[in-house]
Amino acid sequence: MEDRRDGSVEASKIGDGSPVTQVRTGISVTETSPRRMADDQPSSSSALPVGDTSDDNNLEESSEDSSDDDAMGVAHLYRLMTAGANPREVLCRVMDLPENDPALAEISDCSDRDIWHLLFETVSTRQKLRQYNTLQDAVELIKKSKNIIVLTGAGISVSCGIPDFRSPNGIYKRLKEEYPELRDPSHMFNIHFFRSNPQPFFSFAKELYPGRFQPSATHKFIHALESNDKLLRNYTQNIDTLEEALGMKKVVLCHGSFSKATCLTCGHCVTADHIRHDVLDGKIPKCLECNPPLPHSLYKPNIVFFGEDLPQEYYESIKKDKPACDLLIVIGTSLKVHPVASIPKMVASVPQILINREPIDNHNFDIELFGNADTITQHLSYLLGWTGHINDRFKPLSEISKEEARKAYWESRNPDPMTPEDFDLVALREMYDSRNLGAWVPDTNDKYMFVPPSRYVFPGAMVMEKDERKRGIFRSRKDSSSSSDSDADETRSEPALPVCQSMHDVDSNHSTHF
Repeated sequence: MEDRRDGSVEASKIGDGSPVTQVRTGISVTETSPRRMADDQPSSSSALPVGDTSDDNNLEESSEDSSDDDAMGVAHLYRLMTAGANPREVLCRVMDLPENDPALAEISDCSDRDIWHLLFETVSTRQKLRQYNTLQDAVELIKKSKNIIVLTGAGISVSCGIPDFRSPNGIYKRLKEEYPELRDPSHMFNIHFFRSNPQPFFSFAKELYPGRFQPSATHKFIHALESNDKLLRNYTQNIDTLEEALGMKKVVLCHGSFSKATCLTCGHCVTADHIRHDVLDGKIPKCLECNPPLPHSLYKPNIVFFGEDLPQEYYESIKKDKPACDLLIVIGTSLKVHPVASIPKMVASVPQILINREPIDNHNFDIELFGNADTITQHLSYLLGWTGHINDRFKPLSEISKEEARKAYWESRNPDPMTPEDFDLVALREMYDSRNLGAWVPDTNDKYMFVPPSRYVFPGAMVMEKDERKRGIFRSRKDSSSSSDSDADETRSEPALPVCQSMHDVDSNHSTHF
């Protein structure tokens, strides 16, 4: 099953559906193409499981998809799974573990399916660059970089008053309430549904229409990167054209914009102003050039719907920018929409910084800054000495440790002395609130918290403490042995294998658009 937008096989079977996936295990690195992998599947009769006595070197043989240095690629892993290999034996091979390693007891209750999921996540996930961990590292990276790619999503425009799509009060939730016949609210952006019923789209289009909003502090930070000759390209998934309002030039509108609209029947193209009145009134703009008018004689804004290809500019730009990029900054996106979500894997070898309210589980970044994007980008601007665009009311933040934050959090919520009833209420709050690291940050908006090895929690963050139980054994022995001898470096090491999404999550992520 193919997606015309990215030309790659859907991710329902093996991974994230990116056009080219950087594959790394604790052993080596290679690249595979998901399309090629799907095309080269052997029949089960022609492949042998790992434990087959007729071929003891099954895992040692490198396939055409693997490099000569004994890499375990996604394609080879997929062939092993379809051939009925024992996933526990494959795990021992991938992680270089002896078969009797006591750490394997930690997954004794995991199903084969769960272990295969973890294996695919292992070989397709970018590995963190261990030398970059701190906020100061992020500042130094920005200072020295000359070709920064910034990938942005709806999170950078929420503070402008533009509603996002997936939040509890976002457009999708309200759309579902107003149009219950929509099985999936994202169908509002499906070109086939739009042709049959454009009204749901135009009922909400007025909330997104350009000309009603002003750029955020985060937009101004990206503009400052451009002004300081550091921005290679801003790839934005947003359709609000707020970059244009700042006069930015190095911008690719990956999903199009409202700046123009085209008739679905005759192809007549008009500017946003031509249909503004109808859109702001929630009406369907009709094309008067069609004579006689036909059922589809209506203007559709030039934004990319499901079922439509991305602008050619995107493909041309990313092909040119990929080899030049020296730093990637991802801001305000869940990375759920391909092919744009594949950009971090396309530049896997360069340092990567995430600025987001929540973590992104399917990708490893080097430095993660969680919280309100405007707060974080203004603090970065302050540290960089770029103060010209900072809000007058902004005050620089100071760092506190995780231990200090938790102590202050507990003390602020525990009256002294406590009655048994007070204790019960506090305990209930702790069960939820204390797992959200963002709740520990003082609500004075002047502090941020460092969470080793490379996470920072700013005001507005929603970061739940990780369940490390399934992560312990997935530390590559070779990766561990190559770490720094210093205690400081050891404490900042990154697990070789993050918790894997379910295949259902991967597939649903692949199919969302805005």
